[in-house]
Amino acid sequence: MKCCKASGSVLGGIGLIAVLAFTLAWLFASLIDTTWIFGVDMLSDLGVSDTDAKYFFNYGCMIAGLLILIFGAYGTALNESVGHQIASILLIFAGIMLMGIGLFPENTDYHTPIGYALIVFTFCSMISMTASDWRLGHLVPGGVAVVLIVVVLWYVAFEPVGAMVETVAVICGLIWLAVQGCKFILE
Repeated sequence: MKCCKASGSVLGGIGLIAVLAFTLAWLFASLIDTTWIFGVDMLSDLGVSDTDAKYFFNYGCMIAGLLILIFGAYGTALNESVGHQIASILLIFAGIMLMGIGLFPENTDYHTPIGYALIVFTFCSMISMTASDWRLGHLVPGGVAVVLIVVVLWYVAFEPVGAMVETVAVICGLIWLAVQGCKFILE
């Protein structure tokens, strides 16, 4: 960290608020749209719901995406480690892509490429941050990230591509971001 503990706490807090914002948007949208089924329907189905769930989901994606962008930008400014710098820059792009998911629901041509870009940026950020965490001796966040990466890769390799793979990947990404937020608060 280039600065003081207070800066790390702010950075961590932004990450935790981003996780909370997306989680609440997902929760409220899924409670409103009673036809949406966990692990069966794609998350983005909530963004084109016939109910008001679409507003919770789409605005939630935009708010969480903006917070992730800020988390990445602030992380870039505070971290000296090259791995953390790369991970933070990738998170800036992931945040932009998550905002794009909210702006361009799945009934638009832009949604699918934005969704794939979000996955790639997030996964690459996880890998970069994990390598840096291990190198810097942050074994708990690094270890949690390794487990999450293995879980995602297992689902990608052994489950049919679809809603459950997406759901597991999103949950793992949220856990990872929460762990990173806690790491920065506790540093």
